Amino acid sequence: MAADWLFVAEVEVSIMGLAEDECRITLGRGGEDDVLRLRHAEVTQLDRDIRMPACPGSDEDAAVAALEHAASWLDIREATRPGLLTIDQVQEAVDRGYRQWRAERDAVTRESWELERAAPSRIVQAATELHLAPEPTGGKVGNWLARCPGTSHTIMISSTSEQFGCGYCKVKGGPEELLGFAGRRRSR
Repeated sequence: MAADWLFVAEVEVSIMGLAEDECRITLGRGGEDDVLRLRHAEVTQLDRDIRMPACPGSDEDAAVAALEHAASWLDIREATRPGLLTIDQVQEAVDRGYRQWRAERDAVTRESWELERAAPSRIVQAATELHLAPEPTGGKVGNWLARCPGTSHTIMISSTSEQFGCGYCKVKGGPEELLGFAGRRRSR
Protein backbone atom coordinates (compact mmCIF):
# COMPACT_ATOMS: atom_id res chain seq x y z
CA MET A 1 0.00 0.00 0.00
CA ALA A 2 1.51 3.26 -1.08
CA ALA A 3 0.31 5.74 1.52
CA ASP A 4 1.06 9.09 3.01
CA TRP A 5 0.99 8.72 6.77
CA LEU A 6 -1.06 11.39 8.49
CA PHE A 7 -0.48 12.18 12.16
CA VAL A 8 -3.88 11.75 13.85
CA ALA A 9 -3.03 12.30 17.54
CA GLU A 10 -0.93 11.24 20.47
CA VAL A 11 -2.81 9.23 23.07
CA GLU A 12 -2.29 7.45 26.34
CA VAL A 13 -3.28 3.79 26.24
CA SER A 14 -3.67 1.15 28.89
CA ILE A 15 -1.54 -1.96 28.56
CA MET A 16 -3.64 -4.84 29.90
CA GLY A 17 -4.73 -2.62 32.77
CA LEU A 18 -1.22 -2.82 34.25
CA ALA A 19 0.53 0.22 32.83
CA GLU A 20 0.02 3.17 30.54
CA ASP A 21 2.09 4.22 27.55
CA GLU A 22 2.10 7.17 25.18
CA CYS A 23 1.29 6.23 21.59
CA ARG A 24 1.38 7.99 18.29
CA ILE A 25 -1.56 7.29 15.97
CA THR A 26 -1.14 7.75 12.23
CA LEU A 27 -3.44 7.00 9.33
CA GLY A 28 -2.30 5.60 6.01
CA ARG A 29 -4.61 6.09 3.05
CA GLY A 30 -4.16 4.61 -0.37
CA GLY A 31 -5.81 2.06 -2.57
CA GLU A 32 -8.65 -0.03 -1.22
CA ASP A 33 -7.62 0.11 2.46
CA ASP A 34 -7.00 2.61 5.21
CA VAL A 35 -4.55 1.64 7.96
CA LEU A 36 -4.62 3.00 11.48
CA ARG A 37 -1.09 2.66 12.88
CA LEU A 38 -0.43 2.71 16.62
CA ARG A 39 3.19 3.15 17.73
CA HIS A 40 4.07 2.86 21.42
CA ALA A 41 6.70 5.11 22.96
CA GLU A 42 8.00 2.44 25.36
CA VAL A 43 6.49 -0.99 24.68
CA THR A 44 7.18 -1.29 20.94
CA GLN A 45 6.25 -5.00 20.91
CA LEU A 46 2.61 -3.87 21.17
CA ASP A 47 2.73 -1.69 18.03
CA ARG A 48 -0.05 -2.57 15.64
CA ASP A 49 -1.58 -1.77 12.30
CA ILE A 50 -5.34 -2.04 11.95
CA ARG A 51 -6.48 -2.38 8.35
CA MET A 52 -10.00 -1.56 7.18
CA PRO A 53 -11.78 -0.78 3.91
CA ALA A 54 -11.03 2.74 2.68
CA CYS A 55 -13.41 5.35 4.01
CA PRO A 56 -14.82 7.68 1.38
CA GLY A 57 -14.56 11.31 2.31
CA SER A 58 -11.95 13.51 3.91
CA ASP A 59 -8.86 12.45 5.83
CA GLU A 60 -10.61 13.57 9.02
CA ASP A 61 -13.66 11.41 8.21
CA ALA A 62 -11.35 8.44 7.60
CA ALA A 63 -9.49 9.05 10.89
CA VAL A 64 -12.75 9.22 12.84
CA ALA A 65 -14.06 6.04 11.15
CA ALA A 66 -10.78 4.23 11.85
CA LEU A 67 -10.78 5.20 15.54
CA GLU A 68 -14.41 4.11 15.89
CA HIS A 69 -13.57 0.79 14.20
CA ALA A 70 -10.53 0.14 16.41
CA ALA A 71 -11.76 1.58 19.73
CA SER A 72 -12.36 -1.74 21.47
CA TRP A 73 -8.83 -2.98 20.66
CA LEU A 74 -6.85 0.12 21.49
CA ASP A 75 -7.95 0.89 25.08
CA ILE A 76 -7.23 4.61 24.68
CA ARG A 77 -7.39 6.43 28.01
CA GLU A 78 -7.10 9.97 26.67
CA ALA A 79 -5.79 12.00 23.78
CA THR A 80 -2.76 14.05 24.84
CA ARG A 81 -1.74 15.89 21.65
CA PRO A 82 -3.94 16.83 18.71
CA GLY A 83 -3.01 16.24 15.10
CA LEU A 84 -5.39 15.71 12.21
CA LEU A 85 -8.10 15.44 14.88
CA THR A 86 -8.63 17.56 17.96
CA ILE A 87 -8.42 15.98 21.39
CA ASP A 88 -12.23 16.15 21.65
CA GLN A 89 -12.69 14.52 18.22
CA VAL A 90 -10.41 11.63 19.24
CA GLN A 91 -12.26 11.07 22.51
CA GLU A 92 -15.70 11.30 20.86
CA ALA A 93 -14.70 8.80 18.13
CA VAL A 94 -13.26 6.37 20.69
CA ASP A 95 -16.34 6.70 22.91
CA ARG A 96 -18.71 6.13 19.97
CA GLY A 97 -16.71 3.13 18.78
CA TYR A 98 -16.60 1.60 22.24
CA ARG A 99 -20.37 2.11 22.71
CA GLN A 100 -21.04 0.48 19.34
CA TRP A 101 -18.74 -2.46 20.16
CA ARG A 102 -20.39 -2.86 23.56
CA ALA A 103 -23.89 -2.80 22.02
CA GLU A 104 -22.88 -5.47 19.48
CA ARG A 105 -21.32 -7.60 22.21
CA ASP A 106 -24.40 -7.24 24.42
CA ALA A 107 -26.67 -8.25 21.51
CA VAL A 108 -24.58 -11.39 20.88
CA THR A 109 -24.65 -12.21 24.61
CA ARG A 110 -28.45 -11.85 24.70
CA GLU A 111 -28.79 -14.02 21.59
CA SER A 112 -26.58 -16.72 23.17
CA TRP A 113 -28.74 -16.74 26.32
CA GLU A 114 -31.95 -16.82 24.24
CA LEU A 115 -30.64 -19.71 22.16
CA GLU A 116 -29.67 -21.58 25.33
CA ARG A 117 -33.10 -21.03 26.91
CA ALA A 118 -34.92 -22.12 23.73
CA ALA A 119 -32.78 -25.22 23.09
CA PRO A 120 -30.48 -26.01 26.02
CA SER A 121 -27.12 -27.46 25.03
CA ARG A 122 -25.75 -30.45 26.90
CA ILE A 123 -22.31 -28.87 27.26
CA VAL A 124 -23.61 -25.64 28.89
CA GLN A 125 -25.94 -27.71 31.11
CA ALA A 126 -22.97 -29.86 32.21
CA ALA A 127 -20.89 -26.75 33.01
CA THR A 128 -23.81 -25.32 34.98
CA GLU A 129 -24.33 -28.56 36.95
CA LEU A 130 -20.60 -28.52 37.77
CA HIS A 131 -20.93 -24.92 39.09
CA LEU A 132 -18.44 -23.62 36.47
CA ALA A 133 -20.51 -20.47 35.92
CA PRO A 134 -20.74 -20.50 32.11
CA GLU A 135 -21.25 -17.07 30.50
CA PRO A 136 -21.49 -16.08 26.84
CA THR A 137 -18.33 -14.39 25.54
CA GLY A 138 -20.25 -11.87 23.47
CA GLY A 139 -17.90 -12.40 20.54
CA LYS A 140 -19.91 -14.98 18.60
CA VAL A 141 -23.29 -16.56 19.27
CA GLY A 142 -22.77 -19.91 21.00
CA ASN A 143 -19.29 -19.17 22.39
CA TRP A 144 -19.07 -19.33 26.17
CA LEU A 145 -16.44 -19.06 28.91
CA ALA A 146 -16.59 -21.01 32.17
CA ARG A 147 -14.27 -21.72 35.08
CA CYS A 148 -11.94 -24.62 34.47
CA PRO A 149 -12.65 -27.24 37.16
CA GLY A 150 -10.30 -26.89 40.14
CA THR A 151 -8.22 -24.05 38.66
CA SER A 152 -8.19 -20.28 38.45
CA HIS A 153 -8.39 -20.03 34.64
CA THR A 154 -11.22 -20.53 32.14
CA ILE A 155 -12.34 -22.99 29.49
CA MET A 156 -13.96 -22.18 26.15
CA ILE A 157 -17.31 -23.76 25.41
CA SER A 158 -19.15 -23.96 22.10
CA SER A 159 -22.84 -24.64 22.57
CA THR A 160 -23.27 -25.03 18.80
CA SER A 161 -20.69 -27.83 18.48
CA GLU A 162 -21.26 -29.17 22.04
CA GLN A 163 -17.52 -28.99 22.76
CA PHE A 164 -15.24 -27.48 25.41
CA GLY A 165 -11.52 -26.90 25.48
CA CYS A 166 -8.84 -25.77 27.90
CA GLY A 167 -5.61 -24.78 26.21
CA TYR A 168 -3.78 -24.58 29.52
CA CYS A 169 -4.76 -28.08 30.67
CA LYS A 170 -4.69 -29.41 27.08
CA VAL A 171 -8.10 -31.05 27.49
CA LYS A 172 -11.08 -30.93 25.15
CA GLY A 173 -14.22 -32.85 24.37
CA GLY A 174 -17.97 -32.98 24.75
CA PRO A 175 -20.24 -32.99 27.80
CA GLU A 176 -19.17 -36.46 28.96
CA GLU A 177 -15.48 -35.52 28.78
CA LEU A 178 -16.19 -32.34 30.75
CA LEU A 179 -17.96 -34.32 33.47
CA GLY A 180 -15.10 -36.83 33.57
CA PHE A 181 -12.45 -34.10 33.62
CA ALA A 182 -14.21 -32.35 36.51
CA GLY A 183 -14.52 -35.67 38.38
CA ARG A 184 -10.79 -36.34 38.03
CA ARG A 185 -10.04 -32.82 39.29
CA ARG A 186 -12.26 -33.32 42.37
CA SER A 187 -10.63 -36.64 43.24
CA ARG A 188 -7.15 -35.06 43.49
